[in-house]
Amino acid sequence: MLTQITPGPCLTPTDLAALQVRIARELLTPGQTRVGRDVLFSSVPVEGYFQYRDLVQILPAPPEAPRPRSTMGEHPFLCEFRFSASANWTIGRLRRNRLGRELELVLSGLLEFKIRRIGYLARHYWVLLNDEDLPNWRSGYQQEMYTWPGAAAFEADELAPVEKLPSLIRIDPAEYYTRTGIGSDRRLEIPANLEELLNSFFALSRSDRDRFLRSCFWFQHARTVYLDSRSAAFASVISAIEALIPPAREAWKSVQHAIGR
Repeated sequence: MLTQITPGPCLTPTDLAALQVRIARELLTPGQTRVGRDVLFSSVPVEGYFQYRDLVQILPAPPEAPRPRSTMGEHPFLCEFRFSASANWTIGRLRRNRLGRELELVLSGLLEFKIRRIGYLARHYWVLLNDEDLPNWRSGYQQEMYTWPGAAAFEADELAPVEKLPSLIRIDPAEYYTRTGIGSDRRLEIPANLEELLNSFFALSRSDRDRFLRSCFWFQHARTVYLDSRSAAFASVISAIEALIPPAREAWKSVQHAIGR
C-alpha cells in the first residue's frame, strides 16, 4: 500500500497543482456509469439469462456468434456489468477490465461448471487449420481469439434487453452443489440463491473480497490444469481452501469472541 510520496527537486508547485487537478478529475470524481461486456465460456451451452439487480447480467451470445460443433465444449456467453468510467480513457478501461475479471472469478467459484475468458495477453497455439479436409490436413501457429463479424462492442450505455429470453433454470442449492457429472443434454443452470450469494460478495470488505477472489482464482485454475496434471489440480484446490482460512490471530479472536472472553 502506498503510504508516502517524496517530491523530487524538479517538482514545481505548478506541476503539483496540475497533478492534484488531474487526480481529482480522473480518479476521485465519479465518472459516467458505463456497461462493460465480456465474452465468457462455459462447459455447457447457455440458453437463458440471469440479472443481478441492475448491475450484472448473464445472457446467451447472439445467434451469429461461433459455437462448438459438439454439445460439450467451450460455449460462449456474455457477461455485462456496470462500472464507473473516467475522464481518462486508460483509467476507465482498467476499471472495466478489473471488474470483468472479478466477475469471471466469482462465477467460476459459484457456478458448477468451468467458467473462463480469453485473456488480454495474446497467446499462440499450433492448431489444425482444415479439420474437415482429411487428406490435406495442415497445422498453423495461430493466435487465440474469439470474435465474429459485427461482434458487440466491449462497452455500451445500457444493459442489453432480455425480455425475449428465458430465465436460466434455478436449482435448489443443496442439489446444485452436490450433483456430479455432465451429459450431452446439460445446459448452464444456476443455484436458486445466486442473488443472495452475490449480495454477500459485494457486501464484503475489500480485504475479504480479495481473499474470496484468490480462492476463486485457485478453484478456476484447478479446473484449467486438470487435464495436464491431476496433482497440480489437487494442489490448486488446497490453495483455494487455504485462501479462505483467516490468519491465526484473527481466528483466535473469533474463538475468544464466541466463548465470550
